[in-house]
Amino acid sequence: MSQANEATDTSALQGRLRDISNIEADLKNHFHGRRLRAHRVVLQGRGRSNPVLPTDHTLVMQLGAGTVMRFDGRRQTGRNARAHRSTFIPANIAYSWQLAGPVDALQLHLDDSDLRRFARREWDVDPDRLEMHDHMGTDDSFMRGLTPTLLREISTDNASSKLVLDQFEAVVAAHMLRRYSNALDIASGQNATPKTGERDRDTVRRARELLLDRLGENISTEDLARTVGVSPFRLMRCFRSEMGISIHRFVTENRVNFVRDRLLNTDEPLVNIALDAGFANQSHMTTCYKSIMGISPGRHRRQLRG
Repeated sequence: MSQANEATDTSALQGRLRDISNIEADLKNHFHGRRLRAHRVVLQGRGRSNPVLPTDHTLVMQLGAGTVMRFDGRRQTGRNARAHRSTFIPANIAYSWQLAGPVDALQLHLDDSDLRRFARREWDVDPDRLEMHDHMGTDDSFMRGLTPTLLREISTDNASSKLVLDQFEAVVAAHMLRRYSNALDIASGQNATPKTGERDRDTVRRARELLLDRLGENISTEDLARTVGVSPFRLMRCFRSEMGISIHRFVTENRVNFVRDRLLNTDEPLVNIALDAGFANQSHMTTCYKSIMGISPGRHRRQLRG
């Protein structure tokens, strides 16, 4: 998404939130990937929105207790007052909502056409037969586990890795299809996550070699998948099946190994090592290094040198 489109999309959301009488809206953090948009929104007050007809699918994780009621016309069709519960609102369904008290929520938006293309490309599902099902106040354990990572990414001052954002998009799209649609029923018993075969093992091998050759670059999953000749989601799926870890984790671990080697064998400043390894900055390197090695790079260098 271009910066102009990103600004337009964010302004539209802020305008829609301000259109609710007696409600104060704070759009705290957001990020825009190629398709996925994420916002953390804090609402204060009481009021009811005007009817909206979204063109995107919206998955909301309520972070704190606060009552939100959904209406189709005058009929109340849903209510959520509990923290860590999810609401899924399909595209192209008119609704309004009413707020009774403060609400802190993470919102994920994915365009309907993008989700249908994803279903066709990754699961061979006819997009014309795809039906999305709305849910309100549901216990979505997957989203509950993913939310802390999403919040951390959208609140950081550093530019997020393209690999992280690409994986968020694919993972959220796949989850929407599994949890909130009839995609698996359409598949008619076909295995939506096939086992890795010889071709996939070769794909993973080539992807692994490319990642190691370009370790210092911020290569996106889409670029990597295009180079090895598969879709991004298929690459992520078979990579994890073959390697036991995600692409992002593989890159991070090898960048940490690169840093460790430089710490032991050179006197280079930490900031230079961080950039050569592909980290956004020294702070990013320190966080990743400590999470894997259990010790900061500077302290580890002193230990390695005796």
